Amino acid sequence: MPHPTGRTARCRRAPTDLLTALAILTPPLAVTSAVALLVLGHVLQLADVRGALPGSLVTAGWILALVAGLSALLAFAALLNTAIRAPAPPTTRPPGGQDPSCPD
Repeated sequence: MPHPTGRTARCRRAPTDLLTALAILTPPLAVTSAVALLVLGHVLQLADVRGALPGSLVTAGWILALVAGLSALLAFAALLNTAIRAPAPPTTRPPGGQDPSCPD
């Protein structure tokens, strides 16, 4: 059945595109932020900066490291679940790789 935008039903994007993007982007962004905060916090502690800032940066860095680990585990579990539940069907695409029924 044709879609109102002219695409066929199998060419439509899945409604989980946002979740997929979050699962892919969250771990590396959280790791990068955690490393930056941990390094900055420890450098400030080595420089004997007084106040709550160095300790807060280190704490925030460890929390982001935890977020990165948990989000990576959840993304891996979702990937494993998808692989177990829905094995890939055989492809019947032409050698160019583009499905001719899906317009660009």
